[in-house]
Amino acid sequence: MRDFQYIARLSEPVYSLSADKFLNRINLFEKLAENWDGNGASTPNHQTLVNARKFIVESIAKEDILLENLEVDNITPTPYGTIVFDWEIDKNIVSVEIGDTEIGFFTDFTNSADNTISEDEFFNERKLPKNLMQAFRILFEGIYA
Repeated sequence: MRDFQYIARLSEPVYSLSADKFLNRINLFEKLAENWDGNGASTPNHQTLVNARKFIVESIAKEDILLENLEVDNITPTPYGTIVFDWEIDKNIVSVEIGDTEIGFFTDFTNSADNTISEDEFFNERKLPKNLMQAFRILFEGIYA
């Protein structure tokens, strides 16, 4: 199984050009108006947008498997002002929610014994929660076993 480890940090962020499409998606959320869904939805605040970009550049773009298996349309704003990133492989899902200070996630695996929910963890783009990394390992184990 592939191990998820970070590459040595450089002073300037380095990311794949293919990450640009995900960053452009986040940029679209800056233009949302309050009540953008007609049901009172909040817009993502500045720090949530910054964190979503950091999540892409510092986390997703540094792990090819995460980048290659994320669809642009699976990055969405929520009515609560957070941003969700969903990965789905063979009806197995890892859904990550980024806020202004926190990261949360849940899984929906066909083997429900592996399912996890994690909320209200401090967001650190350089060190994702261990249980989230374990969820990604389970999601991708059939691809890179």
